Amino acid sequence: KLVPLYSCFLTIICNISPYWRSMSLVAAVKLVNLFELFSSPKFLYSGENAHRHLALLLEVFNNVIQYQYHGNTHLVYAIIRRKDSFGRLASLTLKRAQEQCHKVYG
Repeated sequence: KLVPLYSCFLTIICNISPYWRSMSLVAAVKLVNLFELFSSPKFLYSGENAHRHLALLLEVFNNVIQYQYHGNTHLVYAIIRRKDSFGRLASLTLKRAQEQCHKVYG
């Protein structure tokens, strides 16, 4: 239901991310959960513009870490704890994504 709003929400978060001084642990974990959702092969290949959501979220991570690192250690910790998700995205190929989708979703 909310898919059409993802782009708007992520653009707003991306625009404020360089100024986000102190992120709570809950917010950091929720952002990393969003990353896992957006980087899943099912979501990435669900539509033409699905990859844009992932790109905006990665830009949020980059901005927060680059400009407000000292106040956002919770985000850095959440990213490190889920480093396997980032590794899966780095090694994602079309063939592997199709295999995962067929295995999980029949």
